[in-house]
Amino acid sequence: MRPFLSLAFIALVTSACAKEPTAPPQTFHITATIAGATGCTVNAPDTVYRSVGNFSGDQPKKFISTFDTYYHGFWCWVSVDGGVSDKAGAANLYLVFSGNTFGKPLAVGSYRIGFDILDDTPPMTASLRFQAGNLNGDEYRALDNAPGSIVVDSAADGTRTVRVDLQVVRYSYHL
Repeated sequence: MRPFLSLAFIALVTSACAKEPTAPPQTFHITATIAGATGCTVNAPDTVYRSVGNFSGDQPKKFISTFDTYYHGFWCWVSVDGGVSDKAGAANLYLVFSGNTFGKPLAVGSYRIGFDILDDTPPMTASLRFQAGNLNGDEYRALDNAPGSIVVDSAADGTRTVRVDLQVVRYSYHL
């Protein structure tokens, strides 16, 4: 009789601890054009941000990897007034790409979407983070295999343009 009580107790505890399924996270649409020759334009929910040449990391025009052999990327500082001041409308767009392209231009093509880029992430994977002042410390992130695309094109002179069209979630680091 004792084994029966043990199984019954386990079933009772398990059912008491079961959680209701949670709803899928709310998604937001972000588009961006990062032109190595001119700057960034980001269309985030309800706001358009721009900058002129405010890059850090892989350097324009070809976004040549200068830092690491496993991943590379850049960030673009943008604001609602075109990236000329550090007002409340400022934001940062971070793009990280997988693969060993140290000393080489950013590879042309369509990238798989990943939440994070780690040392063992397959080549041709990209991750996006968008931090804006109006998000109160949160950021927009693209989840693994998010709907949409990150595509890199090249002009005849090798100048790269990155086009982003993604569904993202609002991500919080707060507990």
